[in-house]
Amino acid sequence: FLILFGFLSTSFADEDEFDIEGFKLGMNLLDHFTEQTIHNGDKDYYKKKTYTYTWLSIPDGKVYKNLSFDYNKKYIIHGIGANIYYKDNIEDCFKRKDELVAELTERFKKAKIKDHGTYKHSYDKSGKSTVTSVSFYLKKGKQISITCQNWSKDQPYDDNLEIFYATEKFNNFLKTAY
Repeated sequence: FLILFGFLSTSFADEDEFDIEGFKLGMNLLDHFTEQTIHNGDKDYYKKKTYTYTWLSIPDGKVYKNLSFDYNKKYIIHGIGANIYYKDNIEDCFKRKDELVAELTERFKKAKIKDHGTYKHSYDKSGKSTVTSVSFYLKKGKQISITCQNWSKDQPYDDNLEIFYATEKFNNFLKTAY
């Protein structure tokens, strides 16, 4: 149990208390970073400009040294992502995913849980890369997803576990963002 908390480096009291490396949905990035630092990590992923994606270094992170954030024009966080990489070791990723799913299931007893199973990764046009994912839909519309990405050897990415926490508003935006 304690190992799992150390792995996540999150708090689980309830969905308002859930955080990743001390960051919560609704926080302002400017309380932690300068505008220049935030914009240095920006990526232009979305055709609609409602939200911006940035990848930032978290030097004091207990588990994660980098996090991704999706934020609005006022720098309010609507999505937080963290990854752990498993170079050529997808089985360890699956094991961690299952442990995290068990912990979140215990913690968020009222959450609607959806096991998405394994499916082809939309980014890999060859169809050789896969995603295995479970989502937790919380009572206030927030969502936590735990995903293993099993990249084909033809792709320049390492297999990885992603934890992604987002607001309902941001998840709805993602349906039309690309």
